Amino acid sequence: MNDWTITILLLAIFIGGIVLLVIWVQSYDSRWRARYAQALAARENELVGMIADSVGLYRDGIDETRPPDVVVGQSALSARYYSNVLPDTRAKYHILNADHYTQICQLARREAVIRMLESARDMGCNAVCNVQIDSTDMGHTLNRAQRAMVMITATGTAYRIQ
Repeated sequence: MNDWTITILLLAIFIGGIVLLVIWVQSYDSRWRARYAQALAARENELVGMIADSVGLYRDGIDETRPPDVVVGQSALSARYYSNVLPDTRAKYHILNADHYTQICQLARREAVIRMLESARDMGCNAVCNVQIDSTDMGHTLNRAQRAMVMITATGTAYRIQ
């Protein structure tokens, strides 16, 4: 083998390694979101029978012996900072990032509501009314595709139905 053949072979191995690394990092994000969504689904299944309304009215059958109480659930999730913050002019990349940000927001919202309901359950309540969901974008926010972190807060009034 001559020197050019060895150089080309080593370059091909190096480029192949980089391609495999990029594919692994992208698939890691997808696997993480899938595992996180499964964990949230398991926690949601434990909350079967809990009631949550955005309407600020109590349902019939409220337990008058237990006063209502405020419950709060919060979740903060972040995207991979450098891949979503460093600007890139390719349109397809921005679409992928916006989709990634939307998925992060959906997961954070589910987490905040689950935490709120778990807090209500731990207090002995089985219903929450007047649920309010607030969100805050944190980090670099020049445009939607470059946002790095979202914080969602779910607040409601917990009470017990007999």
